[in-house]
Amino acid sequence: MLIDTVRRTTITTYNIAESLRYYVDTLGMDVWFDTTLVDEVVCEVYDLPAGTPVRVVILRGEIESAESTRGPVVSGMVGLMEFVGLSAPDPSPAARRPVSGEIVLMFGTQHMLEIESRITSAGFHLEGPPIRLGVSGRNVVYELLGRDPNGVRIAFSQMSEIYL
Repeated sequence: MLIDTVRRTTITTYNIAESLRYYVDTLGMDVWFDTTLVDEVVCEVYDLPAGTPVRVVILRGEIESAESTRGPVVSGMVGLMEFVGLSAPDPSPAARRPVSGEIVLMFGTQHMLEIESRITSAGFHLEGPPIRLGVSGRNVVYELLGRDPNGVRIAFSQMSEIYL
C-alpha cells in the first residue's frame, strides 16, 4: 500500500465558531491544533485573495494504544479550515438522498441517545430518530443521521441495543 494511514478529514467552513460549537461543545471532541496562517502558496492553491488568513483547527478523537514510527496512532481526527474574512458562496440545498461524491463522516458511539439529545438541544439538525439496520454478520447496528453546520452528512453508529 502506498499510504500508511488516513489521518483526518478536513471540512471547509465559513463559520468556524458554529463548527466548534457542534464538534467540541456538543459532541465533546478535543482541540488538538489551532492556528491561523497567512501563506501565499495556500492562497494560490485555493484561489484566495493574496494575504487571506486561513484558520486551521484539528479536532482529536481517541489516541489508540499502538505506536507507529511517528508516535502514537491518532484515530478519528477532523480538521476545520476557515478562510477568514471571506463570505460563503451560496450553498446548494442539502438533499436527503446522497449525491455522488458526497462525504459521510461516520462516528462510532455507545451513547446514541445522549448524542441525539445533545444535538437537538443545541438546535442542530437530525434526519430523524436512530434507525435499526439489518446488517448481515452483525448482531445489531443503529444509526443516527444528520448534518453538521457546514452541510456535511454525519452518521453516528452504535453496534448494540439502545435501551430507552
